[in-house]
Amino acid sequence: MMRLLLAFALMGGTPAVAEITPRAGGGDPHVQTVAYDPDEVVALRVANGFALTVRFGADERIETVTLGDGAGWVVQTNKRADSLIIKPVGYAPTTNLTVLSDARAYNFTLYGAAPGEGVQPYLLSFTYPAPVAAGPVVVGRYRLGGDHALWPVEIGDDGAVTRMRWAEGAAMPAVYGAGAGGRALVNGAMRDGFYVVEGVYARLTFIAGHARAEGRRIAP
Repeated sequence: MMRLLLAFALMGGTPAVAEITPRAGGGDPHVQTVAYDPDEVVALRVANGFALTVRFGADERIETVTLGDGAGWVVQTNKRADSLIIKPVGYAPTTNLTVLSDARAYNFTLYGAAPGEGVQPYLLSFTYPAPVAAGPVVVGRYRLGGDHALWPVEIGDDGAVTRMRWAEGAAMPAVYGAGAGGRALVNGAMRDGFYVVEGVYARLTFIAGHARAEGRRIAP
């Protein structure tokens, strides 16, 4: 029975398998990092007599801090509301901590560490995945007709600029736009693989020699 109780006591102070543990980088081992994952819980171990600063993204501000056991731990935000200072008080029981910023949600489990137990972290920072570049907003789409060989593989506009792209290796035809003054050759420029034309046209005509195709704008 004593062995069973001891096993449970030891398990109570050990981070669960599902949790992730911060790691030291190439410099001072007291300065650690962890990759941000909204679906993971970060395990933090802090010994009495020490304080751990948790620094969040520079683009976010802390809005809500919820601590499971407020008697055994002190958690404070800094003036800029982009960092937390965590300190155990006396016997610090294992508890959870949830932090909500104006951009992300964070979940932690706090563990009281014994003096000399491993490397005590002083500063923890999060690393974040690079933001995914947003593509252009497509407002207008086009119905194509005529010679398939002249059709762009992509065409659309955002209400101000028309973008079109032909298959790799295909020769780009001359592009004409229909406006109030009739049909006229449109001038554009290549940007990131797309032929970009200033303006929006109700009808575009693609001409190469005697072949021609047409794109009619479908109003949003």
